[in-house]
Amino acid sequence: MSRDKTIHIVYALDDNYAEMTCVSMASMLANTKKQVRFHVLESDLSADNKEILSGLGKRFKHGNWEFHHMNLTEDEGFFLGLDSYVTRETYYRLYLGNIFPYLDKVIYIDGDTVIEGDISELWNISLDDKIVAMVADVVTNAFDISKRLLGIEDRDIYFNAGVAVFDLNKIRAVDLLAQVEEKAEKLYRLFMDEKAPWFHDQDMLNHILYRRIKPLPPKFNFQVHSGLYTVPCCDNPYCYRLKNWMEAYKYPIIIHFVNKPKPSKITRTYILGIYWERYYAYKAMTPYADVESDKRKIKKYYRLLNCMDKTILVADAFFKIKWHALFVNLANNLKHPPKNKKLALWGAGNHIRCMMIVFAANDVYADAIVDGLPENQNSKVFHYTVQSPEILKGRNEEYFVLLTMEQLKPALLVSKILEDYGYNADEYAHAYAPLWKVLNEEL
Repeated sequence: MSRDKTIHIVYALDDNYAEMTCVSMASMLANTKKQVRFHVLESDLSADNKEILSGLGKRFKHGNWEFHHMNLTEDEGFFLGLDSYVTRETYYRLYLGNIFPYLDKVIYIDGDTVIEGDISELWNISLDDKIVAMVADVVTNAFDISKRLLGIEDRDIYFNAGVAVFDLNKIRAVDLLAQVEEKAEKLYRLFMDEKAPWFHDQDMLNHILYRRIKPLPPKFNFQVHSGLYTVPCCDNPYCYRLKNWMEAYKYPIIIHFVNKPKPSKITRTYILGIYWERYYAYKAMTPYADVESDKRKIKKYYRLLNCMDKTILVADAFFKIKWHALFVNLANNLKHPPKNKKLALWGAGNHIRCMMIVFAANDVYADAIVDGLPENQNSKVFHYTVQSPEILKGRNEEYFVLLTMEQLKPALLVSKILEDYGYNADEYAHAYAPLWKVLNEEL
């Protein structure tokens, strides 16, 4: 590796992503002391936006910019699928080894991010014998068909390419671009034939570099998307533990707004992910700042949220909007369980993982997880093995049980089971009861 102490960061964007990328850059510079060189890959970025991006250097003297014009067309292997919001710029990260023959390493970052910590921490991570380092994808790990088509075993991780540390020497050694050119069209056609979601260059990296990718802690790419986290949970020894997700939730280094709507667009569409206001904190540091206008937008959005309880909504949508505040309140209430009993959680769906992350951030940990469905028993939720509810039978003096059924009818059935086990109404609680009350579904 060279002795260059500058941190080299790569973004690929067009005019539509210029503002978000500028906010991402400003957030990085605000939290990093070392010299940062931004390499901007573009094919039609306007001169005005180039000037605005590099204009950050007036405020942050340790940042400098280099623009790389990519003279590529959609005839050169860009298979975009049906995602109209995805542009050919997403493929540019596959060319990094060729674009930067004079660099040993770069960090690639998507523009729809804010950086809340010192990027030096990520820059200094060793890749060991791997070619690239990335974080697990919180969405696609749930798509078994994608992993199958890419040749990834169920127990292994599918990675998100929105934040990636590339060893460019190794990228050049395996001739990544040649492999992409050889395999891209065939793989794309396979996905289209199977009607599977196509994730572009990310699929290519996961396929070509399979088992040569180092898992990064999720705090380096904390993916905020619609509703609850889809927390990957697998048998791979590198799979993330509860403490990793808790750290990412509580102290994220990079927050990645992976789904629409992006925080740059506060509209009448609800932003279901948390942390979106951090975008505006950093936007105020950029030439795109319109502080008074943004304050009005945020106030208007909160008025919309405050009116939501009086609006008729589908229950599922209501849960996705309210889940975070609900879990925080539950955690505060459970810090001192009745008579210092052990805490048992009944349920093994994805929501339980999100709940446990918020609980852990508030120093609340379950002692047992149970589920009545035989297919869920003996499965893993983080380091817990899901047990049969029968372990609770006659142990109401020992356990306080939190029921995590989202819907009222199943919750009532489980309540009856607990009562048969000897529990009274003070010895268990329904996690989602406050939301049912708003939806006029009383216990």
